[in-house]
Amino acid sequence: MKLEDLLEVARGDRPAETVLTNVRLVNVFTGEVLETGIALAGGLVAGIGPDYEGAETVDLGGRYVAPGMIDAHVHIESSMVRPAEFARAVVPAGVTTVVTDPHEIANVSGLAGIRYMLRDSEGVPLEVFVNASSCVPATDLATAGAELGAEELASLLSEPRVLGLAEVMNFPGVIYGDPGVLAKLRAFEGRVLDGHAPGLSGTPTPRPGSRPTTRRPPSRRRSRSSGSASRSSCARRPTPTTCATCWIWSTPGPSRRSASPPTTGCRRISSTRARSTTWSGWR
Repeated sequence: MKLEDLLEVARGDRPAETVLTNVRLVNVFTGEVLETGIALAGGLVAGIGPDYEGAETVDLGGRYVAPGMIDAHVHIESSMVRPAEFARAVVPAGVTTVVTDPHEIANVSGLAGIRYMLRDSEGVPLEVFVNASSCVPATDLATAGAELGAEELASLLSEPRVLGLAEVMNFPGVIYGDPGVLAKLRAFEGRVLDGHAPGLSGTPTPRPGSRPTTRRPPSRRRSRSSGSASRSSCARRPTPTTCATCWIWSTPGPSRRSASPPTTGCRRISSTRARSTTWSGWR
């Protein structure tokens, strides 16, 4: 329906296709319940009021009418049912639209799993939109059945119900410019990019081998073993126990964890501190 035609119905210059009467409309903006009528045209709400006329009139007998709720981020497969059964559970509760990230099924079946979710959600009484799963696998430490790069994910852009890129959990990869992560962001440029950076805050941290822009004055204290003054923290990363070279979570990508725990510590840490450092202190 053209906008001009919809406006004619809204003004009352043209009959609506359907008019709902004897309605209790829940106004979610004001918290009021309004006894009114609703004029429908072209599948849209053209107007709200008691005086509309239409080709068809439906008396709702005082039933409540409320806007449908939209779940903007959900993993349908986490409910352990297929999309059609998921719709049977949530639609009666007022959910009319979901945006799903089929991350779990993609971890098992890759693109085939995502396309299955799209096919199975066709024709159900629930609007199901999909954001392409950005982190498959979620971590290199897990055992997954698939790995989706930018090229594989970009193949989903032709699907009409794929809105964008889902839940970019690898925020260290974004911050440090991991090529694989940036390729996915570029592939979905102009689409929805769903971020995921819980608690991300603070000032930039120097990467291994780099010199920080600001440096705290080094604390100095005497070693119990020798009595000589020594630095108690690494010169490249001003924290009390860890060295930037050994900081295993400082870089994104597949090699974020050391192959073996540090046993002696950094040479820039005092000998007393290095001897007392255990693996549990580096996790």
